[in-house]
Amino acid sequence: MPGMKLIAVVVMALGLIAAPRTAVAAGCAWTVTELPAPAGYSHASTTAHAGAGLVVGTVWKTDHREGVVWRDGVPRVLPTPPGKGAGSNYPAAVNASGVIAGRWAGNDGSHTAWRYADGVYQFLPGRGSWVSVPTDINRAGDVAGFSRLFFGGAQVNTLRWPVDAPGGYVDLGEASPRGIDDAGRVVLSTGRVVNADGTSWQLQGGLPSAYEDGRIVGYQGAASPYTIVEWDLTGRIVRRVPDGIPTGMNAAGAIVGVHTAGTVAVWHNGGVEHVTSPAPARSHVLDITDDNAIVSDYRVSSATRSGLWRCV
Repeated sequence: MPGMKLIAVVVMALGLIAAPRTAVAAGCAWTVTELPAPAGYSHASTTAHAGAGLVVGTVWKTDHREGVVWRDGVPRVLPTPPGKGAGSNYPAAVNASGVIAGRWAGNDGSHTAWRYADGVYQFLPGRGSWVSVPTDINRAGDVAGFSRLFFGGAQVNTLRWPVDAPGGYVDLGEASPRGIDDAGRVVLSTGRVVNADGTSWQLQGGLPSAYEDGRIVGYQGAASPYTIVEWDLTGRIVRRVPDGIPTGMNAAGAIVGVHTAGTVAVWHNGGVEHVTSPAPARSHVLDITDDNAIVSDYRVSSATRSGLWRCV
């Protein structure tokens, strides 16, 4: 479910700064286990997960990227969507049932959003000629994402593709999504929370980063040092943590993100731990699963590798 929702925001912010539901053990060392690329592929990059045992991403093959699914660490390449020629496939979200959402980018400049279940692709309609990019999916298979006129264009609109309305979508207005829950509720980058029936409400001050397991996490501040904040589902702030920008949070409340010092960190049990050797690369996804594994990428020489960090 948690997918690629905030990394660009964190990268911009960095320019301004020099579980089972069990708690992460204090004072431990974070060590990485590689999620390997399949034979004949390289440069693996994670994009989303539904727990440590189900991760999706991309791998490099000659001159393009292909989608990959790791189940319990074993990779499998996704097939090319039907009717598509040369191009790259980018899975961006996955739920616990293994339903995946993503997009196809053709070498001819075309872009197609899709939902993939039981070996079958379903193409998702776009907002006219705009490029549509799924970013999250809930347990039922409802997909949230964004649409823009072209990559790099100024206006971004959030779309929700209900699983029970094939061929349709709901335009939630100008914003990007931060997550969707099992009730179809979507949290937007503006702090507006939109229910499935279209009603909405606003979070108290701050910018949301992620919405996972019914918990909304984000940050406050116009410049460093930023303060991590958590909201409840009434929009009220229920927790503040100094010195960071979050990118993900698990059901037990452990937060992963970028510390004011510029390092990847985990905040839990009232403390903070910095994750190094190797440090997560923050390229597409930086999240923490309910069983306390960090999902991200890292660099080895000039190669990108995917991995799971655990506290030992």
